Amino acid sequence: MPASDASDAAPSLPVYSSVVPVAKTNCANPLGTTALSLDSFQSHPPQTLATRPINGGVSGFVATSALSIDECTALVAQTEKAGYTFWHPTDTPAKRAFRAADTVEVHSPELADILWSRLGQYVAPRVRLVDEDEGDGDADGDAEESDDRGAEGTWVAYGVNPDMLFARYDEGGHFAPHTDGSAVVNFNDRSLYSLLVYLTTTGGGGGTRIVRPGNEAGIGTGALATDDLGRFRHTLGDDAYVDCCPCVAGNAMAFRQTAYHEGEPVEVGGKTKYVIRTDIMFRRVPPICAETPEDLKAFEFYREANQLEASGDAEEACKLYQRVTKLSPQLAAKLKV
Repeated sequence: MPASDASDAAPSLPVYSSVVPVAKTNCANPLGTTALSLDSFQSHPPQTLATRPINGGVSGFVATSALSIDECTALVAQTEKAGYTFWHPTDTPAKRAFRAADTVEVHSPELADILWSRLGQYVAPRVRLVDEDEGDGDADGDAEESDDRGAEGTWVAYGVNPDMLFARYDEGGHFAPHTDGSAVVNFNDRSLYSLLVYLTTTGGGGGTRIVRPGNEAGIGTGALATDDLGRFRHTLGDDAYVDCCPCVAGNAMAFRQTAYHEGEPVEVGGKTKYVIRTDIMFRRVPPICAETPEDLKAFEFYREANQLEASGDAEEACKLYQRVTKLSPQLAAKLKV
């Protein structure tokens, strides 16, 4: 995302970071208040449901017919009634240059269960993470290095996040290359994969392209420019991408949240793109700490301290890190506070 709003009048190239769904304070239907009626949904997936792995060694899959056309149509109609608004509370040129979309937040455990029942079997059942500074400790060679402090361990997939973001992209709408942030419940419960489900067929553009492993470094070092419509776009060419899930109603794509990806612009004359963005959730097995009230509060302080540190307020961050250590020495040690 752009590092600040100072350049909103004349967009400059953004500094890349993980992007998480934005909860909008001005949204007419804040997270959790929009209930979906799923009476028209079938108890089983469409017979044409099929999946394939993402190309190029990127962990994840592309699915067709995850939802039926009727199911997609019902979701679009209901969320339109709920009311879409610009994806960020502040509508500025810089934010539109990064992402031109309207969104609505929906909390639906029922839809999450349906998606999990249809797609869960294709998700990596477990992911083992090791500290990137201790990668040589991976004796079996089946672990991924992580720069997320305290994330090391074995994580087991258990479901789809019921907190979902429905997004609408009109003609020309796009999402610049980025990675996705994790949905974190606590230190033993978080997302590791993003899940996209397409609800319409644009007829041109609007797909999600995955950056080829090895090209990530170029994204933040000048391989980005504004196109003739002022949108931030990748400039490394088509060879920089390893796969694409087209925007076709019922298609779905799941991928590791560390994977760089781009939402292609909806082409001129293309139909409006509607897509669900949610997460595949994982639990750490075995868990670290006992998840006592002190542990959970300490983790809240830890996350607040992370945000303060990222915003440049090192002094206040340090105070919160000290509170983490005092409340839960064991958790502080795991998080390397």
